[in-house]
Amino acid sequence: MPPPSQRISALLVLPVCLALTGCAAIDDLLPRPQVVITAPSGETMIATLTVGQCFNGLPDSASARVNPVGCTDGHDYELFATLPLPLPLGERTADKDEGDGYPGDDLVAAAAEEGCRAEFESFVNADYASSSLDFAYVTPEEIRWGDPAARSVLCFVGDPAGPVSGTLQGSSR
Repeated sequence: MPPPSQRISALLVLPVCLALTGCAAIDDLLPRPQVVITAPSGETMIATLTVGQCFNGLPDSASARVNPVGCTDGHDYELFATLPLPLPLGERTADKDEGDGYPGDDLVAAAAEEGCRAEFESFVNADYASSSLDFAYVTPEEIRWGDPAARSVLCFVGDPAGPVSGTLQGSSR
């Protein structure tokens, strides 16, 4: 037979274990609150948005701040693609680094234009030339080019006529 101190310890541990597992079982029986995902409030960096999120304000750089809103609300733009670079960047010039160095504004902008145009047509389900919509983009900043995670082009679609309500995905406009 175990000494009295071990019997007392076992008697104390057993109720504690039962209480802890019982609490978990009771917690499983209680209703859980419904989680409702809403658009972030206030300004946030454009680079933190995900494809399909809508926002107001025209960003001028990947570190610009925008005001995210629900797509059912009137909004200026909808993020429709995040394209990691390097996309095909064409011929690099002799004065630009052939390795991981920044390829230059012109090559980055050309790759962004081409990549966003291709993604626009599949997102909107319309040929860009005949669409009533337009797209814009921001490119990675040269100062952040050393961070491969910051080498993305952000493409967003909007209506030049003004704010829209609802997503533009598959709108064929």
